[in-house]
Amino acid sequence: MNIIHILSRILKKIFYHYLRINVKSLHHLSQHKYPIYFHLEKNEKNICSSYKDNDKNIFSDTCQALTSATVEYKDNIKKLCEDIIKLFCTLPERDENNNIRDNYLKFLNFWFNRELKKLITDKITRSSVYSHFNSLCSKVKDLNELKNNINEIDDVQYDKWCVLYELYDNYNKIINECIKKRNDLQNKCTKYYQEVVDLFNKGINYFNENSDYEFNNSMKELNFLYSKFKQEKNFQKIIKQKELKELGFVSDSKKKKVPNVDVICKSLSDADKIRSVNINSEYGVILENTPAQKIYKNFYKENIDESSCIKYCDALISENVDNNKDARICAKIVTNLKKLPNIKDVGDTHEDRCSNLTYWTYDILMKEFNTNKNVIVDNNIISELNNAIFRANSELKKDENCTYYIDGTFTEWTEEKNLHDYFENYSTFIKNITDNGIFSDTSIT
Repeated sequence: MNIIHILSRILKKIFYHYLRINVKSLHHLSQHKYPIYFHLEKNEKNICSSYKDNDKNIFSDTCQALTSATVEYKDNIKKLCEDIIKLFCTLPERDENNNIRDNYLKFLNFWFNRELKKLITDKITRSSVYSHFNSLCSKVKDLNELKNNINEIDDVQYDKWCVLYELYDNYNKIINECIKKRNDLQNKCTKYYQEVVDLFNKGINYFNENSDYEFNNSMKELNFLYSKFKQEKNFQKIIKQKELKELGFVSDSKKKKVPNVDVICKSLSDADKIRSVNINSEYGVILENTPAQKIYKNFYKENIDESSCIKYCDALISENVDNNKDARICAKIVTNLKKLPNIKDVGDTHEDRCSNLTYWTYDILMKEFNTNKNVIVDNNIISELNNAIFRANSELKKDENCTYYIDGTFTEWTEEKNLHDYFENYSTFIKNITDNGIFSDTSIT
């Protein structure tokens, strides 16, 4: 992996922390099954940039040809075709992080499905439109990418998309009309808020029926956003605080509960008090006593909080009391997350502390799973860890949130963490290299 790609990943995480969460940024970190975007921005460079206005007639001609398949809906289909191509033209060009563009394409497909269903109720007729549209896209070079990416979404998946779309639509209305503009819109805002609660409960039912964990993760993101606008004073003035219900968190109700969770969490906490602190690094001598190492050690020294373990990590607790490594990692992470504002010497600002916690999380995962190979931790474990992080964050105050995702491979984590540590440690790094004779003085320029 080259330095540009590593920097790109780190910058995305920094960008994510400083935004303190907006709808779009949540979907830029990894590929999502249900990405939702409301504002596709005009970028400086895209596939349409090379076309002069007159040359864009080729797109209009393409859409005109599409209407031959559905004469009855001729004008509406032509406009829908032109609209999706205009939206497609706003997408950023494909770069190292292809997930961003892929997520946009998935959303475009949902958007096209949604608009087409408004025009045509008959599935067979819609199928003809999709077929002709993909055929036409295959004949225009710059539209080839749309070929086979625009197709009918099955009913179950479509219903989930709609729930998420409407959830974010109501969320945006609350932010823009009830919080930013501070309008006295009690009836409207109450309606938007109630829609969020009802739709979220509908989403929970979908999850319990289908155990779609990608959908589950998307619901968690909305749950976090919901907890943020609940804390906005302007919104509380419109909707009385006591009326702001908690959203029932999405969980797998069919998962077998392990008895004596409290006993197991106590044993994890007791064992944690006597564990030695070792930092995962291939550069042990060079990094010894550096600022980053000291920060990570402070995170490791923080003893597991039993109540946090019980509340957030029960899904990772095993009936085999000797095999609770996953639960211990989870408990350690959420303990540090909940105590982050008060842990000493882990960063000067909240953003620094949050960033350092993210890279310490990489460290503990790589240390506990004892490998630096290009592998990925089991998806179920990562899903539950992210679940715990979301739940813990949802209960923190707005200025204490530290929201991050665990995603990627050990190789990516190692390279990102090494680069982060390098900037954190630069002065000490050079001193340790010199003092340990790793390079001669003349080799350091």
